[in-house]
Amino acid sequence: MAAEQYFQSIAEEIFSDILGQLGARRTRLLPLVVRFESGEWFVELLALAEDGPRYSPRVEIGPLPERGTLPRDKQVDILHTVPGNSPLRRYNLEWCYSDPIEMRHAYKRVRDEVFKPFALAVLLDRKRLNGLVASRSQEVQRQWEEEVAAHNDAVYRKKAQAVIAKKDFKSFLEQMRKIPEERQTKAERARVRFVEKQLRK
Repeated sequence: MAAEQYFQSIAEEIFSDILGQLGARRTRLLPLVVRFESGEWFVELLALAEDGPRYSPRVEIGPLPERGTLPRDKQVDILHTVPGNSPLRRYNLEWCYSDPIEMRHAYKRVRDEVFKPFALAVLLDRKRLNGLVASRSQEVQRQWEEEVAAHNDAVYRKKAQAVIAKKDFKSFLEQMRKIPEERQTKAERARVRFVEKQLRK
C-alpha cells in the first residue's frame, strides 16, 4: 500500500497532541508531508515517494522565519539532536514501514524515543535550533564540495595517466597541477617531481 493513502492521518494522530500542547498548529497537509508551526519553529513529518514500498520515518525541525533557500539551510532531521554514539541516530534507516500498522508503530517510537527526549529541548531553544541547522548545513556543504573535488580529481588523474602513457610530460603536469598537492598521493607527488626534472633537461 502506498504511503499516500495513510501517511497524513497517522502523522497527525501521533504528533498533533504533543505539538498542539506546545502551541503549534497544522499549516501544511500534502500526501506525504504534514507540517506544524508555532510562532518560532516548525516540525515537518514527511515520507519520500522514492523510498517505497519500505518508507523511512522522517521528522525535521527548523526555526521560523525560515533561513536561506535550500532545504538544508532551513531544517534538520531530528536524528542530529541525538548524541553521535547513539544507535537512535539510525532511526530513519532501521524503523521503516510499509503499511499503516508499521507506520503507527514507527512514528510512536520516533515521538517517544527521539523527539521527546532529544529534539524537543533543541526545538524550544531558539539559539540551539539555529545553531544546529546552521552547522548541519555547513557540514552538508563541505561533504558536497569534497565529493565534487574527488570526482574532479579522478577525471584529472585519468587524463594524466592517458598522456603519460604517450610520454606527453607537459600535458601530464597540466592535469596533475589541477589536483591540489595535499590531495595527491605520495607516489603522485614523486612522479610529478620526476617529470618536472625530465622537462628541465
